[in-house]
Amino acid sequence: MHLVSKVVFDYNIVNGDFVDGKNLSSLADLQSAIKKNTTYEKPFLVRINRIVKIMDTDSPILHDGNPFCVMNKDKFKTVQFDDEHFDFIVMDKLMYQPYVQKMLIKKYGSSLNLENKKLVDNIPVLLFGVIEDTHYGLKDKDGNPTTQTIRYVNCRSLTPKDIVLNKDFCQIWPIKSKRPLLALEKFLHKTKENIHQK
Repeated sequence: MHLVSKVVFDYNIVNGDFVDGKNLSSLADLQSAIKKNTTYEKPFLVRINRIVKIMDTDSPILHDGNPFCVMNKDKFKTVQFDDEHFDFIVMDKLMYQPYVQKMLIKKYGSSLNLENKKLVDNIPVLLFGVIEDTHYGLKDKDGNPTTQTIRYVNCRSLTPKDIVLNKDFCQIWPIKSKRPLLALEKFLHKTKENIHQK
């Protein structure tokens, strides 16, 4: 048995109910995808996964049951471990409760009970948007069913554990920096995994 390790990264972008995931070849590729993809409403969550694949190069996977036909490169018995992940939030600028309240009143004519979320004015918030749920109500005078739309705000205060970056990957929460996030760069440099063989 001869074991070889390979470390790969992938990422998931989560925007409300929408999830998009792809293999990550470099930080520049991820940054480019975020900058040019206009389908993502901000803010959104990004999770980078570090995956370790351990292959037994003494155990090639045979093709079509033919013992003389061996598959090409990297077609060995492989075990995969989702080793670690790195999470961050992307938004252009920090939003605060008074701004969100004004925005909701302007669009919906109401704050949609934002005040019930007990947000603090001087702590930034993470606003994912407004969720709408439509139900059939009582019938009108002509006997037709009516519909009622209930809206609520998907919003919470940021915590010191949240990492917020702008599109240039510079941190804007909890510490503001004009340089790309060093912790993220260090995470992506973990491309080796030692294997202890008996």
